[in-house]
Amino acid sequence: MEDTAAVLSALEAIPLPSDGDVLLVMHVALLGLLLFAIVRELYARVKAGRGATTFTVTRGERSMAILTGIFATSVGLYALAIQVADDVLVGRKSFLIAFDFVALTYLFFFNDWFRNDVIGTAIDRYQEKR
Repeated sequence: MEDTAAVLSALEAIPLPSDGDVLLVMHVALLGLLLFAIVRELYARVKAGRGATTFTVTRGERSMAILTGIFATSVGLYALAIQVADDVLVGRKSFLIAFDFVALTYLFFFNDWFRNDVIGTAIDRYQEKR
């Protein structure tokens, strides 16, 4: 019993950010990434319209399975963070969960830069190590 009390006391002494602070950082990061990805996509379309070379990347079945797993984990983490931050988001949870789902779906499955350059590179490095 004393060991548990000592551990809990030690943990309480560590200054941790509040649920609201963590949620704010997560959503600012997601919004920043989303806006950057949209700007990159628009820039790529303008370049393609001017005759720049474009590439098509076809992901294999294993790579798509990893991509889908990362997507599902990301959606789950954002939804969990929203559920945990109960006192901060009274009446706004559904909106944030829907926003996160739409933003992450766009990034993972409809934005070429994010899917191929960011996630694709991570998947390729993961597969090289195996």
